[in-house]
Amino acid sequence: MDPFSLELHDARLLDVNLDPVHGHATLMIEAYEEPSSSMRIRLKIRFEQVKSANISLDSAALMSNFKAGNISYWHPGVLPEATHLYLSDGYIAISSGAIFITQVNI
Repeated sequence: MDPFSLELHDARLLDVNLDPVHGHATLMIEAYEEPSSSMRIRLKIRFEQVKSANISLDSAALMSNFKAGNISYWHPGVLPEATHLYLSDGYIAISSGAIFITQVNI
């Protein structure tokens, strides 16, 4: 899945995992497959060769905005630029060498 074709407005952040020892990070999200969709699909966004990560978030705000979607939008970086994820109350920026997005069946 192409990061630049993925719209994350009103998506839900489910999980953030950072593995600094092995240099990767994973975000689990639920997003609309198309802007006109009414159902969200689960996606895994995996960053490999992570060079830096900046994560600042308010868990209570993310929980209270979960139903409507706690992700405002994102700006995937043209590698090696950082990818920026703007949350309802927070921010994630990850600089990496590669980004892989896969759909997860639940």
